[in-house]
Amino acid sequence: MGKLRDRMEQDLKLGGYSPATQRIYLLYAREFARYHMRSPAEMGEEEIRAYLMHRIEQKCSHETYRQVWAGLKFLYTVTLRRPIEVEQLPFRRKPPRLPQVISGTEVSALLESVTNMKYRAVLMTMYGGGLRIAEACPLRPANIDSKRMLIHLRGKGDRERYTLLPQRLLEFLRQYWRQRRPKEWLFPAASKQGHVSPDSVREVWQGARRRSHSQASVAPLAAPRLRHPSTGDRRRY
Repeated sequence: MGKLRDRMEQDLKLGGYSPATQRIYLLYAREFARYHMRSPAEMGEEEIRAYLMHRIEQKCSHETYRQVWAGLKFLYTVTLRRPIEVEQLPFRRKPPRLPQVISGTEVSALLESVTNMKYRAVLMTMYGGGLRIAEACPLRPANIDSKRMLIHLRGKGDRERYTLLPQRLLEFLRQYWRQRRPKEWLFPAASKQGHVSPDSVREVWQGARRRSHSQASVAPLAAPRLRHPSTGDRRRY
């Protein structure tokens, strides 16, 4: 895609999209061009429809399809400034599916099977606070507000929110902090970012599932949407 790719990357950065979203949108824009062996600038609605049908015939997941659709919509709406090419494209509905629910006992068994204290702390934070995996991994000690029993989170596009900090989780995090003494990151790791990666946490969680023979979903509980309480000093726990 050459210059078009560079322009799209610049647009994504200007729009404040996360590095992960930038990577995904650019990937699917590149695959769209490779599928038709033409530049997206030379194509329009018919080629987009054909590519989306191709992904459906490949039986891609709903999440993958959503990312493909969103990436191409951004490409044509923002970078190419041709929103007419995508404005009539229907968004594929997600098939209804009953959620998998596991008991508190099963959750406890899964977490206790994780012997690495750092990864157990990450997983407990996800389930105890209702955090997404991308929110839990880059937490800093200062994000834990023990005075108000809240966790301060920064999500996509630097959006901020708070979620509740359960007492049991706070007690475990205090124990973890006394043993590990994390500094910049609450869950440090020898990675480019300096903190644990979502992939490593997923791998640990899958290992816990295999050991416990649980049918629990890999995804954490949905994060609650709370009003921001009044601001105040956040103290380390």
